[in-house]
Amino acid sequence: TLLVLLDLSSAFDFINHLLLLERLDLTIRLRGTVLKWIRSYLYGRYQRCTIRSTASKPLLLTTGVPK
Repeated sequence: TLLVLLDLSSAFDFINHLLLLERLDLTIRLRGTVLKWIRSYLYGRYQRCTIRSTASKPLLLTTGVPK
C-alpha cells in the first residue's frame, strides 16, 4: 500500500494576481460575476507585521492568495 499526501496550502503563495486572473479568463473562460468576485477577493489586500507594539507599514499584496 502506498500513501501519497500533497500539501497544496502554499501552492498559490507566489502566484501573481494579474496572471491568475488572466489565466482564469483566457484559459478557463471564467467571466462575469465569478471573475469579479475573485478579483475583489484578491485586490486591495495589505499585509503588515507587528512585533509587540511596533507595526510595519502596510504592504500591498500583488501575489499570493489570502488565507
